Amino acid sequence: MEENVTPAELTPWSKVTHIEASHSEAGTAYAAVDRHRLDDYQAYLYRTRDFGKSWQRVSSGIPKAAFELRAGRSGAKGLIYACTEKGVYVSFNDGDDWQPLQLNLPMTSVRDLVVHENDLVGGHVWAVVFGYWTM
Repeated sequence: MEENVTPAELTPWSKVTHIEASHSEAGTAYAAVDRHRLDDYQAYLYRTRDFGKSWQRVSSGIPKAAFELRAGRSGAKGLIYACTEKGVYVSFNDGDDWQPLQLNLPMTSVRDLVVHENDLVGGHVWAVVFGYWTM
């Protein structure tokens, strides 16, 4: 039996751009949503802790201008990243609060990133890897 678990604020033309399962918490996943086609430039990132039965919006601290979230990667417990049109954001508490992770990275669109051991590598779909951080 199918059950619609879509958050009520996600109307037609809301585009789910990425879903990432937690690497440390069973049943936890993050979904990034883009609504710029509706002239809605807010950041929409949702978290589920019950295998998708319910979703909570967790984008506090990601500014409106960074609307197009593309990936939310889970690293260590509580640590996740979000790629946006305006750089990378990091949360140390499972997405409850966010802060920019600029360091020496220019303010640019980040399409994806990879956590490899203690390194974080970001890239753009059409370009070579341009960012590299050591934690």
